[in-house]
Amino acid sequence: MRPDSRSRINPWAPAMAVVVFLAVVLAWPPLSTAREAHWSKGQAIYIPAYAYVRIHGKKQTLPLTTTLFVHNTSLDAEMTVTSVKHYGGDGKLIREYAPEPVRLGSLAALELLVKEPQESRGGGACFVITWKADQPISPPLAESVMIGTAGQQGISYRSTGQVIKELN
Repeated sequence: MRPDSRSRINPWAPAMAVVVFLAVVLAWPPLSTAREAHWSKGQAIYIPAYAYVRIHGKKQTLPLTTTLFVHNTSLDAEMTVTSVKHYGGDGKLIREYAPEPVRLGSLAALELLVKEPQESRGGGACFVITWKADQPISPPLAESVMIGTAGQQGISYRSTGQVIKELN
């Protein structure tokens, strides 16, 4: 019987298997340190907040109502939101929502509603919040939730904030 040529082993197969194995092992993060916590005493966070979306081929816009949430994710420490600024799509300041600092206890949240989407001057509006704490804590979770309806059609979006500056 003649051996089937498909059953022959490639002489490079063991070496390629070792290379693939090493690449996977070296690229894999250790399970015990899957994600190290980042602690901070203050930050500035950018949160997108769209005022509208274009529908029907850019001919019409659907206005969106935006709610901003800032969650203190610390289990045992309070934080202070020192400012909440709302900027239009043109980059100009629209409104300061927290002219006075707002203290948030552990696991507490701040909620702000933008009732008038036309205030946002363009679709690419945003919030910039700043916060501080007396000790390093887990950073807050800052999100905007945007909803809009037209007839029986409803639409919703969520944007998560991004740290743009450490304020320690």
